[in-house]
Amino acid sequence: MFSVDRQSFQSLSALALFTFAFLGSEFFFDSRIGLLISAEGVVGAQAMILGASVVGFLAYAPISKLAGGRRALRAVEAVGAIAALVTIAVAESALA
Repeated sequence: MFSVDRQSFQSLSALALFTFAFLGSEFFFDSRIGLLISAEGVVGAQAMILGASVVGFLAYAPISKLAGGRRALRAVEAVGAIAALVTIAVAESALA
């Protein structure tokens, strides 16, 4: 039998919970957006969401370094809001 230390168990549990929540929300998104657009449109919408996630993932470290300290959270929130608005605008133009 093998043993897992507490830190590893907590990390694996957090990863499992995140994966479950992510896949559940992705399924919910797919089923809801599928009521509005075709299957090809759902794939396109997923690509836009994934692209926004990648941009956020890559931009988080530079933004928090540039802003520094307490302002980092505000800067990340502002950039996230702008990214969400741009994603919605691109999605609207793609669906039109």
